Amino acid sequence: WLFHDVVLPLSSLMPHIMATVLKDVANYSFSSSSADSNKDSVLKMKDFHCWKSAFLLELRLITTQATTGERTQSRVEIFAHLGAADSESCVASKMMTDSMRRLAVSAKGEVGSGGCKIWEGGYKLVLQSVERAINEYKSQHSQDCGKVEREIVC
Repeated sequence: WLFHDVVLPLSSLMPHIMATVLKDVANYSFSSSSADSNKDSVLKMKDFHCWKSAFLLELRLITTQATTGERTQSRVEIFAHLGAADSESCVASKMMTDSMRRLAVSAKGEVGSGGCKIWEGGYKLVLQSVERAINEYKSQHSQDCGKVEREIVC
């Protein structure tokens, strides 16, 4: 997400995003909605580390085959960082002005199934939580964050 014309500081944005993500992940478990109805999946939180402008979330997707009872586990790590134009760790910061901030949310996990293990392993849930948190923040602090647009940066 790219925040244009930010009125500094955005001090309450990251705590709000972290609280929303933490609450949503802690309350979430699901039955797999994949085409394979012989699997049950549960999402578990392993670790949540937070800093002033970033967080790292480690999740486990535990899948049980209904027919065999075999359990598999995949790990997904999700990192979010709110960066400024002068931050070396901010993606595409060269394209930003001093009044902009970029919130990048990235994930890594096991390869396979076209990214489904990462997507179902919590990335989709976290993106939805972040989107909701930003919308809530914008409605309460519209004068602080200016225009906000969702971007995909590769």
